[in-house]
Amino acid sequence: MAEHDEPYVINVPDDFYEAMERLQPGHVNRLMSFLRDHLQQTPTVRIPGTLKKLHGEWADYFQFEVSYGQGIKLIYTVDEEQRSVQIEYLGQHPEWRRSRDSGSL
Repeated sequence: MAEHDEPYVINVPDDFYEAMERLQPGHVNRLMSFLRDHLQQTPTVRIPGTLKKLHGEWADYFQFEVSYGQGIKLIYTVDEEQRSVQIEYLGQHPEWRRSRDSGSL
């Protein structure tokens, strides 16, 4: 397998699985499919209406819509050199200003 064909390594924060436990089963299935089918292979490729790159002070982050209408987001960064993805946040749409001031997402 060529180097560029290697899947991205996905790193999760300590509270990731706890956050997953709070999701509805359908949302867990959608999230797991996204992790397996998209995040490991093409984490920076936009999916219209579902995955976008953020802008402004959040320009290093990508946001995946886990649940339509319920505001559950997966937010992550990508290190192309290391072929790794760092999941930063899973949960209700964060309060950006307050989250940024506290130093976490």
